[in-house]
Amino acid sequence: YLNEAKTKKVKMSKLKGYDSQIELIADFEFKNCATHIEVSKDGNYLIGAGVYPPRIKIFETQEMSVKCERGIDAEILKLKILSEDYSKFALLLGDRNIELHAQYGRHYKTRIPKIGRDMVYLPATCDLVTVGAGNEIYRLNLEQGRFLGPLESSSPEINCVTYNPTLNCIATGGIDGVVELWSMDDRQKLIELPIKGHKAFEHYAMNEITSVAFSQEGMHLAIGNEVGVIKLFDIRYPIPIFEKEHQYKFPIKKIQFHETSRTVFSQDKKVIKVFERDSGKVYTNIQTKKDIND
Repeated sequence: YLNEAKTKKVKMSKLKGYDSQIELIADFEFKNCATHIEVSKDGNYLIGAGVYPPRIKIFETQEMSVKCERGIDAEILKLKILSEDYSKFALLLGDRNIELHAQYGRHYKTRIPKIGRDMVYLPATCDLVTVGAGNEIYRLNLEQGRFLGPLESSSPEINCVTYNPTLNCIATGGIDGVVELWSMDDRQKLIELPIKGHKAFEHYAMNEITSVAFSQEGMHLAIGNEVGVIKLFDIRYPIPIFEKEHQYKFPIKKIQFHETSRTVFSQDKKVIKVFERDSGKVYTNIQTKKDIND
């Protein structure tokens, strides 16, 4: 396209077929393994994490290249962008540290009492919420620069957390198969699934919860467990709308709602399953040769 544009003396964007071309970001890889990737809200930046050694790379989508990269002291367990662009982001590390980064590099580092497993940011209150190998839900307020009082879960350990901005609540998933919804307005528990004594949960399998996700409008909650089962709930009712199973029965790593197509994407380490949100009909399965991390 570049050579043709020079010959015809026109902009590349005016050439036939330019809109359908695929461009690759330069150096879009890590030496051994890529573990996490997140896109900034403005769409201009990608931040990726990988090993070994642990490091992050910031990619600029307009330039299709690496903007910068930084070495990290420990394995990155979770990456969360806090701003519209790449200028503020947080890292949850395997040595129990939380690192806050700015444009110029690492800005601040603090430690949590037990090793973390998941992290989510609440922009309305500037709280960075982490969960992990304990029953406490830690809240680091970035405006005040201090930890607030933790929430105490009934689960002995918590694997995952997600945020519902519409209702200002979070959902957590525990190793005992329990999912809890917490109001962040008054820090009270709204509901716990399964509901004890409810006949709908008499034969409920208490498998470890590995992933939770809210729909954009906030009224649907998807739950994934350690044996590859996804349950979709309307949060107004205690009984799941439907269940889907991954064929290899690996733990569900991630669930995401796609609002435009009204589909749900669920991922284990081998397969990405896409199914219709309203009917549960499977749209497609995407299987990879290598394990999927994020």
